[in-house]
Amino acid sequence: MSDVSRPKTPAAITTECSLIVEQHLNVEFYRESRAKFLSTCDDYALMMLVSKDHGNKFWFSIWENQIEWFENQNIPNQYFTLACGGSDLMFLFPAALFQSWKEELNSRIYPKNGRKYWHINIKQISGIWKLQTKKEFDDISLEEFQIGGKVLEKPKQNTKTNNKQGSGEVEILKPLIIEALKSFGGKAKMIDISKYIHDNHQKLLENTGDLLYRWHYVLRWSGTSLRHDGVLLPASECKRGYWGLS
Repeated sequence: MSDVSRPKTPAAITTECSLIVEQHLNVEFYRESRAKFLSTCDDYALMMLVSKDHGNKFWFSIWENQIEWFENQNIPNQYFTLACGGSDLMFLFPAALFQSWKEELNSRIYPKNGRKYWHINIKQISGIWKLQTKKEFDDISLEEFQIGGKVLEKPKQNTKTNNKQGSGEVEILKPLIIEALKSFGGKAKMIDISKYIHDNHQKLLENTGDLLYRWHYVLRWSGTSLRHDGVLLPASECKRGYWGLS
């Protein structure tokens, strides 16, 4: 079977979905486990759940231990993402909001481990995607939480600069990240790297066209590129929220 026709694995689908959430929230995640993601900026925790398409219906389970995982994270922004058949249809909502929905949803106790889980059944009703609840409650509209689509391309080549290597936006920021990290002794929080670049290279940013208005976003792509190049340590080898030179 060719790569083109080979179906995506669950891990590949989860990764693709997480990239779209990254772009939606403008953060960079690293994977803690199969469904759990944490941001490199130390401000976001994400639980990514994926369902197959069951005839325009999607079924999930949210488990007690998944809620406990959020409770154990000292992180302000916590989200569930429900990916319906893939990355084209997803629902992103705060984990705290699920707490207010729990009593309206059917739940069970799994006999093998005694853990509680909630049934998450999503169905399109009269053109609106809804979370189905117990009979005595109204179904919950998910319209405001819908995201999805294709992963956007990385920042394009910046034709407004006269950089002698013809570098794009990512390439402009990469040496600044390295310089900032060296000034901090090789490791630093991403927010401190941003402050360093802002304080020391504001004039450069002002002379690079649109990059002045989007460099915080491009900074994350630049860090990811440096990781791929082996210049930065993998996220798994850094303290959460930090970048470090290899």
